[in-house]
Amino acid sequence: MSEIQKRIITEEVKAPIVPGPVQPKPQEIEAKTGNEATPTEKRLDLWELNKGHKYAEEYFGFRELIAGDFKLKMDVSKIDKYLKEEMAEKGYDFTIETYQQILGQMEATLNSKILNPRLRLQKINNWINALKKISQAEKLKTSLLG
Repeated sequence: MSEIQKRIITEEVKAPIVPGPVQPKPQEIEAKTGNEATPTEKRLDLWELNKGHKYAEEYFGFRELIAGDFKLKMDVSKIDKYLKEEMAEKGYDFTIETYQQILGQMEATLNSKILNPRLRLQKINNWINALKKISQAEKLKTSLLG
């Protein structure tokens, strides 16, 4: 063996070992696959695409009740549409967390969580209708007064 070959071998042996990517243990994988939302599930549009229904139905927790009642389904759709428009208009992140915060603030303002499902949706929809009318009046006022 030549001097160069000996030096290469000894230098390779003395070189620090660089660890490769660490494989997670099986229990770590199981812990991550619980009920926690993955990054794609945190996006509202992807969540709805995966689940096949509006997040508002999930938020209110009475999806089964809504399934058989067209009026309730329309009320939920109006709320859902308003919240998505609000998020887009104000430039908020299109996530489930933002959706929950906006709807939670609305319900806290209206104190609607204590009501039965029909009254709860009706109260929120009435409030949304009032907000829309106020917004239209303000736009008209600005267009007339400049």
